[in-house]
Amino acid sequence: MGVEAVDAGRFLAARDELVDVYRAVFCAPPWSEPPERATAFADRLESDTAQAGFAATWAWAGASLAGFAYGFTTAHPFPDHGCYRGVRAGLGPDVDRLSGTFEVFELAVRPEHRGGGVGRALLTALTAGRAAWLLTSVKISEAVGFYEHLGWWRQSTTDDLVVFTNQPWLPGRRRATTATLP
Repeated sequence: MGVEAVDAGRFLAARDELVDVYRAVFCAPPWSEPPERATAFADRLESDTAQAGFAATWAWAGASLAGFAYGFTTAHPFPDHGCYRGVRAGLGPDVDRLSGTFEVFELAVRPEHRGGGVGRALLTALTAGRAAWLLTSVKISEAVGFYEHLGWWRQSTTDDLVVFTNQPWLPGRRRATTATLP
């Protein structure tokens, strides 16, 4: 199963498959999001793909989408809505260092394809040659452990969010290397 970079048009053309993967990942434990979140994901795909610097990767297992990742360039000034407020709270004035860099907005791999390197390959292809950051829920230890295992740098942790970067941007931060994946 190979990972492929895909443009916004092809990405949007696979909306149904993307939503199926999103639902399989985020509407099931440990995320346990309500079904409306999958609908909201489908509704925002067009605006997400229109963001400056949009890039996406995906991996197919035969005719089935195994996983995808996408992101875009973070706006300047740094946004002040939704989860961005939590990132701002965790990083304080250092949050401005993330503006203009690549933000990994979604990474999802079907449960049956986890553990074989699909997530790593999607993320590596998506962020190759880019300064990048992402956030995840502090409550989902599998996600936190995944990024730590990959050696991403933990920049802040709040009650709700962990912010990781693929480079050691902020003084005094250490590379996350303590967790291992099963």
